Parts: sequence; C-alpha cells; structure tokens
Amino acid sequence: MRRFLLSTFIASVGVVPAFAQDVALVIGNRSYDDAPRVSDASKVRETADLLEDDGFTVLYGRDLTAVEMQNLSDKMFDEVSLGDPSRLLVFLAGHVVMWQDDAYLLGTDANDITSVNIGRNALPIAPLMDLISARQGSAVVMLSPSDNAPTGPRLLGKLEEMWTFPQGVTYASGDVDGLNETLETLLSGRSYSDMAVTAPDGVLVRGFMTYQSGFAQNEEGQSDVSSASAEDGYWKATQDLGTEDSYRAYLRAYPRGQYVDDANRQIVALRGDPERGARQTEEALELSRDDRRQIQRDLTLLEYDTRGIDGIFGPGTRGAITKWQRENGYEASSYITRPQIVAMRAQAQERAAVLEEEARRRQEEQDREDRAYWERTGTSGDEDDLRAYVERYPDGIYSDQAREQLEEYEAEKRAEAKGEEREYWDQVKERNSVEAYREYLQRYPDGSFVPVAEASITELQSDDRNSDAVAQARAEEGRIAGNQIARLLAEQGLAANGTDPGRIDGRFTDKTRRAIRQFQRARNIEVTGYISQETAVQLLGGR
Repeated sequence: MRRFLLSTFIASVGVVPAFAQDVALVIGNRSYDDAPRVSDASKVRETADLLEDDGFTVLYGRDLTAVEMQNLSDKMFDEVSLGDPSRLLVFLAGHVVMWQDDAYLLGTDANDITSVNIGRNALPIAPLMDLISARQGSAVVMLSPSDNAPTGPRLLGKLEEMWTFPQGVTYASGDVDGLNETLETLLSGRSYSDMAVTAPDGVLVRGFMTYQSGFAQNEEGQSDVSSASAEDGYWKATQDLGTEDSYRAYLRAYPRGQYVDDANRQIVALRGDPERGARQTEEALELSRDDRRQIQRDLTLLEYDTRGIDGIFGPGTRGAITKWQRENGYEASSYITRPQIVAMRAQAQERAAVLEEEARRRQEEQDREDRAYWERTGTSGDEDDLRAYVERYPDGIYSDQAREQLEEYEAEKRAEAKGEEREYWDQVKERNSVEAYREYLQRYPDGSFVPVAEASITELQSDDRNSDAVAQARAEEGRIAGNQIARLLAEQGLAANGTDPGRIDGRFTDKTRRAIRQFQRARNIEVTGYISQETAVQLLGGR
C-alpha cells in the first residue's frame, strides 16, 4: 500500500521552490527489549550532526519502537510532498532482517517476529528505497545492519549481500563510522563514483553511480562540481575505474581540465587492451540477472565452481568461465560471447541428460531393493517388521502404508491399555521428548507402548544429531529458493522428474520434503529434504 501511495504522490507533486530544505531520516536502534544491543547504532548522532551542519532538516530518532519509526518515516514523506527537497538521505542502523526479497529494520519492541507479524515489529525499508529511486542522483540510502539480528520462521537474520533494490538507488552499507566517513566524502563535493572507490574497508557502495556530484551544495544551494577539489576527486575516481568510458566521461565533464592529456593517453592505451573487445562484446549482450544465473547453473552442472548462483559475475564466475573457455578451445578472456553461451548450454543439457539417466537407473535399483525388503518385512504385517521397514526406508514406496498400520496398532494398544498407563502415555506423547519416553520405559518396562517409545527415542536422537546440518540446509534453501517463484520452479522440477511434491503452489509441505529427499537420494546428493545449490542445479540446470 505504501508503494502505491508513494508512486501516486510523486506523480502528483506540483511546482515547488527551487531550493527547498534538504531532508534526512536518521534512525539508530541500540537497545532492544528482546534482542542483543547494537552498540554501533548509538553513533548515528554523529551522522545527524554532519547532516545538520550541511543544512539538512534531520528527522532523528534513537531506540524507537516500530510504530515510532513508522511515524517518523511518515514525517519524511510529508516533508518531501510539501517541500520537494533537492537532496534526500536515509540512514538506518540496528537489527535488520529479511523476508523474501524485502528488508526490515526491527523496532526496539520487536518480539517473537515471524513473516506474519513483521509489519507490526519493524520498519519496511522498501518504501524508503522507492522514495530514493524516484530522485536518482540526489538521494542516498545508508544502512548499518548488525551481525547478530534475531531470526524467526522464514526470516533471515542477516542482510543478504545480493539483496536487490530498486533501480536508481545509490546504496551504501557498513559500520556507522565507515558510513560517516563515506558521507563526508559525498558532502565535500566529490562524486558518487568517487565515494564508491574511496570508501573505507568494510563499506560497500552499490547501485546508481555517476561521475557528477549531485549531493554537495554551495551557498546558493546549487551543486558545485567545478572546484579544483571536485575535479581532483573526479579524476581519482576515473583512474580507479580505469575504463575508456570513464576517461571519456571525464573529458565530457572537464573538456579543459588539467588532466585532459592524461585522459587521452589512457584512452589510446586502452584501445590496445586485449580484453577490451571481449568485455564490450559481453556488455553488448545486455545479459539479464536470470541470463547470468542460467550461465552459472550451466557452469556448475559442468563442474566448474562459480561460488554461487546469484546472477553476479564475480571472481568465482569469471574464473569458471576462463577455465571452461580454456578447456574448450576458446580464448580465455573470462568474458563470454553468444556462441559460447549456446555451446555451454548444449553441453549442460547433455550433461543433465546423462545425470538423469544415471538417476533413473539408480532409482530403479533402489525401488527394486525397496520392494524386496517390503516382501521380507512389511507383508507379514508384524509390528516389528513394519518398524524395521520404516526405519530403513522412511520415504519408501510403502512407507505411508506401513505408518498407517503402525498407527492402527498404537490405537488398538491404547484401547486395550489400562486407564492409568493410557493417561500417562498420552502425557508422554504430548511432551514428545527423549526424556519423556525413557521415563515411560522405566515406569512400564513391559508396557503396551514399549516399541513405540523405543522407536520415538531413536528418531528424536537422530534429529538431535542432525540439527546443525538441518539448520545449515534450511539457511541454504532460504538463499536459493527463498521466494515463491523459485519454490514453484522447484516443485515443477520435482514433478517433471517423477517425484510427487503434492500441490504445486510454492509451499513446501511434508510431501514436498519427501519428494526432495527422494530426488536427492536418486541423484546421489546429500539427503536433507531442503533445496541445496546442487539440488537446484540438477533440478533446473538442464532446462
């Protein structure tokens, strides 16, 4: 709703004074009721002072609840709609969590957060991003997230490095001291690009960049990019970027500047750069984020490690491309061409077909062994035999049938058990812990539910041993299949590969988990029941 209102008011803003008051929203949440303190957040007072000294109207808050943060943000929207400031800045510090593709700053009163109640516990950052993106070149978001934010069901307590935000946003993240230093660079009259390349260690600047300074103001309120210090900063950023485009941008900005001869010499040198043509060829492809993910999936399927499938061509992906090019007779430039993409796709599809055939044969063998073991155990209808089958084949062909029969056995025993034992067993089942089942065995060593208690102890102990691995697998799935579209694609892939994920709706049920385990087992992938990178690659890589 906030996004709709924002777009509506931006479209409806009329003519306003040329030099309206600049506005900044600065929030630092240090002391939380039910979460660790964020000591760094207390330093945002220095941020507010920097901005006030530079002429900003600063909407400042410290240790705010969710409602207080939302109210303060509403004031910023009011300031923008009434005054149309020439510069905007949002600076947030504290515990930040992610749900799907959105980030939230937790209020100090946040408690037992889930994806359902996150709106009552936090300030959504997306509307602020939208506000900033509407003022490209004159607005910045700075975020200092803690490294120990609390988590909840389907929530990530760490801001994803590949967090996507609206086009046109200039975004910086890091500790408060580093961000303040970066902010000082920007306020001094240097460009966004210069801000990025001169940022201190630990500060990451992403998003919209320009070689012009749209953030520093002179006494009349106009952007000041003509001073010698501004040109020096511009030139340093140009050198740090080191591309022909950056040097040409310098020449356009300063056609009579003091570094014109140096810029022209660098352009001539770059034309002899053997990687220049390859780089420009790849840039001309205008690969989308999904295109890049598919290339990474193909490389991974062909056993070239891209260090993640995120749509970002970093050192890992560049190294994988280089290795693939070298081993396939291409010039090893690390930049990919359209024919190479086609060739790689064909190889990946061929490899996927081989893996699929191997999986089919492995599944046939597993099914044969499954049926044979069922003939030796389950067909007898004996309780011990049924439990033996379920323990060996928890996701087996006959596992549902075996569990139904075991539940019938337990129901019969419950009906036959004496009142005292039956009531005690009901309490044990409700507690459902190793300790509770052991207490039952001590009290009723020959009781009606001894086999059930022993089997439950074995299952719970196995869960405890695997708890760390399960937590890691769940976190990996959150990164790889954390949104509904990715989950829908995974379910469709499971169904296409012969496993039954249940209803294809983007919701992972127990049936979906079993289908994932079956898929992993047939393809010799570590069996977790969660979508790992290897699982996703084999589910989607050959498509």
